[in-house]
Amino acid sequence: MTGVTAHPFSKVRWETILLVAEGYSYEEIAARLRISGSTVRQRLADTRKQVGAKSTTALIAECYDRGWLVTPQARIEHEEEHEDWPTITPAQRAYLTVFDRMLRTTSGSASV
Repeated sequence: MTGVTAHPFSKVRWETILLVAEGYSYEEIAARLRISGSTVRQRLADTRKQVGAKSTTALIAECYDRGWLVTPQARIEHEEEHEDWPTITPAQRAYLTVFDRMLRTTSGSASV
């Protein structure tokens, strides 16, 4: 996974980014983190400002572009090359492959 770098976010902002990237709605994130929906929105607004992103979608794209997030397919490829990562099950591999295809389709680009 060449180019993967450490992210510059606080733990709470990173948690929120990860949940958004996984497809959770703001309401689902709020319930999962036991915070209000307005706190979720504020965290994302602050994080967008930190990165210079105009939308949450742009924020997530920027996280992938800068190597802070890794596509599911890159995760699979890395696992195949390195035995130090925990093994994923065939069902998890199938899910990650479908998720990666979905990302590529919705982004209109193969370099999500």
